Amino acid sequence: MPAVGAFPAPEVTRRGSQTAVPCLFMRGGTSRGPFFDARLLPGDPGLRDAVLLAAMGSPDARQIDGVGGGHPLTSKIGLVRPASAAGVDLEWTFAQVQPAGTTVDTSSNCGNMLAAVVPFALETGM
Repeated sequence: MPAVGAFPAPEVTRRGSQTAVPCLFMRGGTSRGPFFDARLLPGDPGLRDAVLLAAMGSPDARQIDGVGGGHPLTSKIGLVRPASAAGVDLEWTFAQVQPAGTTVDTSSNCGNMLAAVVPFALETGM
């Protein structure tokens, strides 16, 4: 098995009308959800949120077309990037999606998901 960080950097790829954005499905404490390298998502918050909603399968109460679990407790997302501030290694944003909703809330935090930030960074070579 290759050493951590030996994998090539993930890339956003396009096939037809779809765009593939790599993520890892991680468990942190009692929570789980997709973790994205925030640098690979659109910089515009509206476009970023559209990508996250599509990944989760929202708006649909059952989230059948995505990786969301059909409940707010199973509709959590981690966004991680290398930090831009000196003395800080990573920047983390927690995102919460309501299954049937059309918004992404990044104003709160989740300690359980926070526990998966460093493992995600290690797995992706960040």
